[in-house]
Amino acid sequence: MKSFETNPKLLTDILNDAAKGILQLPEFQRGWVWNENGIKELIISILKGFPIGALMTMEVGGEVKFEPRPIEGVSLSVKINPTELILDGQQRTTSLFLSMFNDSAVETTDDKNKKVKRFYYIDIQKAVSDDYDISESVTIVPETKKIDDQTILSTHDKEFEKLFFPLNMSFKWATWQNEYIEYISQAKPNELSKSLYLLTQFFKKIIEPLTTYSIPVIKLKKDTTKEAVCLVFEKVNTGGKPLDAFELITAIYAADGYLLRNDWYGDDEKDEEGIMEHIHSTATFAKQHDGILTGVSSTDFFQVISLLYTEDKHNIAIKEGKTGKQVPQISATKKALLDVPLDAYKKYRDTVEESFITVADFLTRLGFYRLRDLPYQSQVTALASIIAKIGIKNYNNATVFKMLERWFWCGVFGELYGSSIETQIAYDFVQVSSWVIAPSSDEPFTIRDANFSIDRLNTMRSKLSAAYKGLTVLIAKSGAKDYISGKEYDQTVFMMEDVDIDHIFPKKWCKANNIKKEVYDSIINKAPISPNTNRGVVSGKAPSEFIKDIENGNTKINGATPLSENEINENLMSHKMEPSFLRNDDFEGFFKDRREKLADLIEEKMGKRVQGRV
Repeated sequence: MKSFETNPKLLTDILNDAAKGILQLPEFQRGWVWNENGIKELIISILKGFPIGALMTMEVGGEVKFEPRPIEGVSLSVKINPTELILDGQQRTTSLFLSMFNDSAVETTDDKNKKVKRFYYIDIQKAVSDDYDISESVTIVPETKKIDDQTILSTHDKEFEKLFFPLNMSFKWATWQNEYIEYISQAKPNELSKSLYLLTQFFKKIIEPLTTYSIPVIKLKKDTTKEAVCLVFEKVNTGGKPLDAFELITAIYAADGYLLRNDWYGDDEKDEEGIMEHIHSTATFAKQHDGILTGVSSTDFFQVISLLYTEDKHNIAIKEGKTGKQVPQISATKKALLDVPLDAYKKYRDTVEESFITVADFLTRLGFYRLRDLPYQSQVTALASIIAKIGIKNYNNATVFKMLERWFWCGVFGELYGSSIETQIAYDFVQVSSWVIAPSSDEPFTIRDANFSIDRLNTMRSKLSAAYKGLTVLIAKSGAKDYISGKEYDQTVFMMEDVDIDHIFPKKWCKANNIKKEVYDSIINKAPISPNTNRGVVSGKAPSEFIKDIENGNTKINGATPLSENEINENLMSHKMEPSFLRNDDFEGFFKDRREKLADLIEEKMGKRVQGRV
């Protein structure tokens, strides 16, 4: 059975329903944003009888309960419960209501995005003339109603005199016509006959087609599921930012009087921070905006809540003896998120917030300090769900931490969080938490399935690659030191000196020595380095040259002193480099040796053999 029906509906009825509050918007719908010329083009399309697309509405009264709000420009003296909500067509409906059904000026923007107030008029003489296109008769008029020194429309009499029809009287034609006839009868009685003929022509050409203009309306029936409503929004919002599950959940909870937005974004009126600020500011260094958790979204947060809630339902069903499809799946899909009831959200909210904050501790201990260095945002969500399940007490156990660390690096170097994210998160939520609580249980799929080939090191060139990002941080955290100062790249140094990764054998030298770009751009020839050191000593030179400069203190870095051979060797070896290859500018020897050393590092963290090693 179809869950929708399609019928044409008169524009006048649609706008009347909006005015009465019978037709409203779901609370989560974004504001109206059309500019003055967009409104004009829409009006012209209707006046020409062109289609302007279908509207989509949803019957009220089913399982999907959204808090409603009137469209912009509608003022209701009492709260009205609508019978339908607009799912698609808000911008068009609001534009037509404000320009054709509302007494006030339309608060819109011009082409430069400057806020303006406008009225819309039709030049009657142009509209009925065969010498003009209808589009030329539609006029945008400022709030002052002054078009020019000769055309001022500030009163009805002046509108009558200049023969300009206000479009906000389109569906009050009889009122405007009677006032016009009264004006002509008194001011220009000799022109009454001519004026009546003009009105008749205008009515036939403009008003009558306008009042009979209809729009196809696709109405979702009240038995439409939450998942289907969410899918509809994804499809109809392709031109803008798609609505996410959180916005739909916000509207669902609002119907129960709960302001979810205040929980997440904070309450400005009460000067209270929200969950988002608490999470994003955790482990944020010196007020910088690239903190490790600043990428956590409301949807990530709700995915963890959904996993906890669906697991509870899953376990209850098993205790009740249910089997097969009677047992709910543990899930973080969009459908599962939409099914999380308000009481479940309240139950898990604080636990999930604490778990995300604990994730920041985990990541900084591994050497991740900036969002841009994070391999996978989705793995942060998975980790938060695992910590929420096992509890902070278990997380603080040294053995458990090492197990979580191994799982994390297997996910990174196995590159397992690049697709099927919702499934991957759910698997890890169940399997990793069981594994760390009962180590005798089977290893999680993420650890079992993670494989890394040594040849992958040769092709790791993109800074956007998860494995590339992970290895960069792993090198830095394994004791890498600045070439000159010898300072280890702890959080303070990493952040204050804006450490990045760059070539060991510089590009300039590699090009001059006919080394292919795909070879010298590999992560094997990259190392964490501060911009100061990179500019002050490396600067495109052969390794043998910049090493001599460091030994002699011949650098552009203030306060740098000469270093001994042993000091330099120690700094270089901290990056998994063999100094002798650099001192002899032996790129081939360096490349083979460092490739093996990096493979050793990855093997240690994954707890399994790197494939393809001799």
